[in-house]
Amino acid sequence: MFFSWRFIPACLLAVSVAALPAQQPTPEYKGVLIKRGAVDVQKCLNVSTSHPGWEITNLAFTTINYNTGGRTGDIRFNAYNPAVETTTACTAENIDMSGGSKLWHDCSVVGTGFQFSLTDYGLKIKGSWSCGGDPARVFNGEGVLSSGILICDDYPFEERGWQTVCQMANGVVEASLSEPATKS
Repeated sequence: MFFSWRFIPACLLAVSVAALPAQQPTPEYKGVLIKRGAVDVQKCLNVSTSHPGWEITNLAFTTINYNTGGRTGDIRFNAYNPAVETTTACTAENIDMSGGSKLWHDCSVVGTGFQFSLTDYGLKIKGSWSCGGDPARVFNGEGVLSSGILICDDYPFEERGWQTVCQMANGVVEASLSEPATKS
């Protein structure tokens, strides 16, 4: 399949790995959690109540036969939650991207999911996180990223049909919090 992390040139992988501090684990994708260390409970509470959300990077999607009305495809991105200093890999393949589906797709961190629509290129993400494992410090957030497309390339006559691969701009999803925790 074209839409895979396996096809990232080795020089780009070397640069991204070299940019990480020495004590950090090497990032792995396709459902593997990238954790930056123990959660600082006070920092987690401060960030969760003042700026809850996710930083979205490496957002790209593939559509199959888009030029003839196709609306199925694949999507992948990373979502970093600064409150718990954790990055989750989010990937879904062969999904309906028409905007009519209300199906949530799971990310690698349990309790984090997303929806994507080709209609407005909107990425909706929701998740739950805990500051220190205390049930009274659980936050539930949801928000939308509307990002612009940076570039698209067509790959005709691929195995699944004509594929259009698009990269989108990085951005921030500002989450609205719901019960049990609410934004102060």
